Amino acid sequence: MAETNLYAAQCIAVSPNSSWYNTCVEEMRAFLCMQIMFGIRGRPRLWMYWSEDKRFHDAFISSIMTINRFKNISRYFHCRDTANAPTRGQQGFDLLFKVRNIINTTQATFRAHFQAQRELSVDEAMVGFKGRLSFKQYMPAKPTKWGIKVWTVSDARLGYCLGYDVYTGKASRVDPKRPLGFEVVDELCRPHFMKGHHVYVDRFFNSVDLATHLLLHNTYLCGTILQNRKGLPPFVKLKSKTRGELRQMQRGNLVATSYRDKRTITLISTNQVMGPAADGRPHPLIDYNRFMGGVDKLDQQQSYNPVGRAGKKWWRYLVWHLINASIYNAFVVWKYSPHDYDIPNSYDLMMFTADVAEGLLNGFTSRKLPDRKATRATPVRPETIRHHVIEKISGRKKTVHTVHYGTEKNS
Repeated sequence: MAETNLYAAQCIAVSPNSSWYNTCVEEMRAFLCMQIMFGIRGRPRLWMYWSEDKRFHDAFISSIMTINRFKNISRYFHCRDTANAPTRGQQGFDLLFKVRNIINTTQATFRAHFQAQRELSVDEAMVGFKGRLSFKQYMPAKPTKWGIKVWTVSDARLGYCLGYDVYTGKASRVDPKRPLGFEVVDELCRPHFMKGHHVYVDRFFNSVDLATHLLLHNTYLCGTILQNRKGLPPFVKLKSKTRGELRQMQRGNLVATSYRDKRTITLISTNQVMGPAADGRPHPLIDYNRFMGGVDKLDQQQSYNPVGRAGKKWWRYLVWHLINASIYNAFVVWKYSPHDYDIPNSYDLMMFTADVAEGLLNGFTSRKLPDRKATRATPVRPETIRHHVIEKISGRKKTVHTVHYGTEKNS
């Protein structure tokens, strides 16, 4: 609220806006409620929520505030004062300065309110954005191909987001000498070291060095691996054409596996045993397929009712993404906590999201007159348009009666 009012004052000093007045905490909560409900009560155009056409009108959204007030708050919505932010080249420069306070708050909150289960998964998530941005990424294999890459560690079973790191390019890396995948897993899993967690990663992150490093911190690893990774034994790199063929080698806790299915799959693990399971598949492959999808589950749940609407400011997409993740995390905590009341089977994430939005709103409306109608242009009715209408007048045969924008003339 304070940052929005401050940013509005800074903008109005340059470009006056007589319709603006300072917002308050209750109104900002109502504004966020609307952003959340946009994902549930979707409309292709913003004006449709306030339209008097019953085919488009949304009574809930339009009752909170007028469209002009909503546009004003959206125009000046801000999370941090950037007037004195360090510029590029200065000490303390941060590409994520505009949302760094939101990132720090959510990171701490996610870890504080959930006890992670044994299995964790690390993967990348994409926050869709196609505008101009220096650290925008392109990933052709992802459903969202253009956007902001967010490295994420989540609970492998429930999809709860335990931590994340927004990737802003090579310049922001902690140690450029280390492989990127190694650094990402190390930084995300560091708060979970010495707890016996099993971390599941794909071939982008995995390496023999990473498995050895995590093992030193009482953390186990399992995942697919590229065959050209350093330290992988040549035996598991041999090509095989026989479906079901299994090759494995072990050194201490580290097990390297090569299995031929439709194609050859190579894995390394420090939490699995040698030999095939009952169905003939290796144990590392079975557990990898079971526990690797934690981040994908989080992305899937967020995609159902996305917060916010499209815009030009990249940082807002990141804020909406974090609100989405916060709502899903809250739903997981609530769902798996003990209750002294019955939960209907139909109560799902969408219903929970709507209840969160309703709690933010708390009955607030910025409309001073509830029955006031939005200002609009006077509609033109067909019967009022009388250009060249032929009328019969008594005493004359025919008269052409013309009307030009309200001025009548006889001819």
